[in-house]
Amino acid sequence: MKRIQTGILILSMLVLAASCQNKKDKLLSEIQKLESQDTSASPAGMKELAGKFAEFAEAYPEDPKSPLYLHKAAIYSYLMEDYESSLDLSKKYLSRYANGKEWQPTVVNVARTFGRGLNQPDSALIYYDLFSEKGELSVADQVDLAAVYSTLGDKANDSLSSPTYWFKAAGALSGAGAFEGAIIEYLKIADKFPKDAKAPNALFTTAFLYENELGNNEKALEYYKRVAKEFPDNPMGQNAKLLLSKNLVGKTADEIAESWER
Repeated sequence: MKRIQTGILILSMLVLAASCQNKKDKLLSEIQKLESQDTSASPAGMKELAGKFAEFAEAYPEDPKSPLYLHKAAIYSYLMEDYESSLDLSKKYLSRYANGKEWQPTVVNVARTFGRGLNQPDSALIYYDLFSEKGELSVADQVDLAAVYSTLGDKANDSLSSPTYWFKAAGALSGAGAFEGAIIEYLKIADKFPKDAKAPNALFTTAFLYENELGNNEKALEYYKRVAKEFPDNPMGQNAKLLLSKNLVGKTADEIAESWER
């Protein structure tokens, strides 16, 4: 009798294991089928695929595929503008897979979700700072980070923090090659808080970007003249006066070198 009971128990365990494996294999098969059909091309398909990814990751967290699936589920949720779900899935990833290959893009997704999706720039900045400790932002993410800085500066609207946020926004935009956007941020400083220590630099950099990145010498002259007039004793104002006095704005490197030799 004891042998029979033991045999029944083993058989039951084998049946249960086979059932679990069949469920896992079935779920994997459904995911592979949806991916092969490019289901994510439609909102409905994207939602279905995100659900399958999340279901698999929740049921089998130790499976090697689960980190990627959880990350994909978070990204698809973001694209569907289901920001709360995206945030929840991303945070699950970060808590479970600290050394996962998708750690960095998951951190950025949290930052983007807070910034673009939920309009919570303070929270977004925490995750952008976390990412910057380990990686370098893409051009698109630099633009998103700039938007966070700009929003924080606009919301603060005070002489203590706004210029700092706007200056950082301008730097991020310049790094992304969005020079016209950077100029907008620099001019916020110069126009709204002209007594701030960053104002001369902001004006000079505005002129520099117009001249060297946008090829607009007319605008460059306008802002070189402005910084020279408004901050004559500041190093930026003095540099501007020197450029203007030697008529160097818009000149090539060879022309500038020749001018200095004379």
